[in-house]
Amino acid sequence: MQPEKTSGWDFSYLTNTGRMMESPLPWNYYMQICQRLRPGCTLLDLGTGGGEFLSLLPDKDLLHIHATEGYAPNVAVAAARLRTFNGTLISTYTDEELPFPDNYFDLITDRHESYDIDEIYRILKPGGYFITQQVDGKSDLSIADVIQAKPNTEYLDFNLSYVLDELNSSPFHILLQMEDAGFMRFYDTEALLFYIRSMPYIFENYEEFDFNHITQLLNSYFQTNPYLDVRKDRFIVVAQK
Repeated sequence: MQPEKTSGWDFSYLTNTGRMMESPLPWNYYMQICQRLRPGCTLLDLGTGGGEFLSLLPDKDLLHIHATEGYAPNVAVAAARLRTFNGTLISTYTDEELPFPDNYFDLITDRHESYDIDEIYRILKPGGYFITQQVDGKSDLSIADVIQAKPNTEYLDFNLSYVLDELNSSPFHILLQMEDAGFMRFYDTEALLFYIRSMPYIFENYEEFDFNHITQLLNSYFQTNPYLDVRKDRFIVVAQK
């Protein structure tokens, strides 16, 4: 039986057993970051989740690491993990007002998190990098059809073109832009429930979910289908101030 999903963004429980699989990307987010790390580098990770990704970076003791996380169930997890490599977590903030001085960071990373481009520009050092990997706003919505829920359509227009327009409105130099039409594949009810509990914001009425009913719907689906593919279009942009 799966554990209740309450915090962090660690899906290894599913991926290690092959119960959830993602189509491969034509770029490597981790390597894009590592190529730009230097001893003494000041790094900010926006929306760090449980700090899982930061914990994978090499030579963390030579870096000055900061992170933000606003989702309450993740905060304690992230704070504990960041303490193991002297990182600092900020949990009270807004995208438009981050508690850092001007020209402070060498590198700002953002995987699937919101941001304010003017604030990114303000706190990034001249010559510093902003690396963001995002999910197209049309992704994940097909899950709602299967479980008879209302999808959150707030971000339907969020895509690579939208981000490039934002960056071009500020004096950033774009070094890399790529997008990929991908998918996530789920093989059983519990795997998909685990994912749904991790991503409540993709639904309009998550707080009203009847998980007993949803479980019945998914059991019925997987009785006649070996897997469920969910659209997962992603893109990456690397920009320099």
